[in-house]
Amino acid sequence: VRTVETAIYTEGVGYFRLPEAAALSVVQIVVVVATLVVARLLSGLAGTTPGGAGAPADRAGGQPPRAGGRGRAAVWLTLAWTGLWLVLPLAVLALWSVRPAGPGSWTLAGYRTLGADVNGITPMSSAILSVTTASTAAVLAFVLGLNLAVVLTRIRGPLRAVADTVATLPLGVSAVTLGFGYMLVLTHWPARLANSWLVIAAVQALVVVPLVLRIAVPALEHVPSGLRAAAATMGASPLRVFATVDLPIAGRSLAAAAGFAFILSLGEFGATSFLARVDTTTLPVMIGSALNRPGEGSLATAMACSMVLVVATAVAVGIVEAVRPDAGSLL
Repeated sequence: VRTVETAIYTEGVGYFRLPEAAALSVVQIVVVVATLVVARLLSGLAGTTPGGAGAPADRAGGQPPRAGGRGRAAVWLTLAWTGLWLVLPLAVLALWSVRPAGPGSWTLAGYRTLGADVNGITPMSSAILSVTTASTAAVLAFVLGLNLAVVLTRIRGPLRAVADTVATLPLGVSAVTLGFGYMLVLTHWPARLANSWLVIAAVQALVVVPLVLRIAVPALEHVPSGLRAAAATMGASPLRVFATVDLPIAGRSLAAAAGFAFILSLGEFGATSFLARVDTTTLPVMIGSALNRPGEGSLATAMACSMVLVVATAVAVGIVEAVRPDAGSLL
């Protein structure tokens, strides 16, 4: 069973059937655009805008209602589901990283290979490169997404609808499709530029910009317009109004947006798999290439690399949770 995304990857990378992969990519883009247009029309009929103003204030003095019996059952069911599909696989992954060949094969060989050369680059070098590209992508996505968010909160009508739909496209179009498209474009670029890790960071930034928008737009729309008007009346420039009014109110939400951008970029595989070279292999691509090689050693290396990625992601999530505002200010 293959989805369109895996079919594009298989046709483009596995069999190098570029026309077939391109045709599937165009089909996916058309479906995504049609879906976004329909969603925009339906949200307009409902009187709401995606990423717009948050939910109305709670009537009970800002306190949510207490969950009843069915509510508690739903919570426990959700926790059980999360444990089954998130915690259990991670536990199995940790076990396999020290026991890749089954019972009785306890070994730290996979972790010892983190400093060994694998296809021209060590896993630790890939981890450092992943953090570097993810940090750069997060900065690029934050700057671009914040600028787009400011524009979207200042305009209304059809222009906003079109701008919001276009900005959301990378969220619907798979990263594999973006990576495949960039692979075709980069064949006409100078090799030194096309093989740079900055290209990977730029594509990863494009993938996560819609997420930054989905967080930044509601946060900025919750800033009282009266405060902006008062600051402007007192002679503050637009930049100073943004720095002294918008940032103090929406700053924690914007910091969370940057953190989530880093997390998604750190684990991005779809687009990066098309663009990575020997010296620009990120950790997710390293895991995929190790799993494609036979042998217990390759499996142990892949499992150890996966645990490094899990730990790095967990640390990033912890930092985001430390600065993230409560749910009400993110709605």
